[in-house]
Amino acid sequence: MKVIISVTIALFVATCTFAVIDPDPDSMGLYFDESAEIYCVDEVAMYEVVTMHLMLTGSTHDYIFGFEAGYDITGNAQVVNTLFYDPLYCPVGSPDNMIVGFSYPYPTFEATILATILVMNLSTENDVIEFYLHGTTPSSIDPEFPTLLLAGGIIQVAGISVEEGPTAQINGGCAVVPTNTIRFDMLKSLYRDATR
Repeated sequence: MKVIISVTIALFVATCTFAVIDPDPDSMGLYFDESAEIYCVDEVAMYEVVTMHLMLTGSTHDYIFGFEAGYDITGNAQVVNTLFYDPLYCPVGSPDNMIVGFSYPYPTFEATILATILVMNLSTENDVIEFYLHGTTPSSIDPEFPTLLLAGGIIQVAGISVEEGPTAQINGGCAVVPTNTIRFDMLKSLYRDATR
């Protein structure tokens, strides 16, 4: 029984620390790791550069041919560079308003990196920096949501890993609400004695 409780507590702590890969199909999010699990980082010093990834999770397609995604930043930060994994990509817009066509069919996985964004913290007080993911301006379908370019020129709306509130956060105490959270009360209820 002690082992079950220890494992349960370890799972609870891990859930609070990391987001689980968004279970929704064809969803986009901003993450600080390549597995689409870490959505926040803390103790980022002034002038420190952190690596953030725009990722597609749960793709229902083997390949995509491009995407549209934008984001807003609140707080004192500067995007230093945005990198794409296709050397011949065709970008339109700005780093925070990405309309991208790939030169070849881009294979997808459970977590697919679409772009790597290097962000520098410019805050002297370690103020909170938040990122809000959305569509682009102009947008092919809906400026509220990112989109995917599929085979045959089909455009599909993608979901957002966190639709209300910030998608990713720096120096905010990890106050982002992940898509999949387990409250401690829910966890305790799994182990209640049914005979009482």
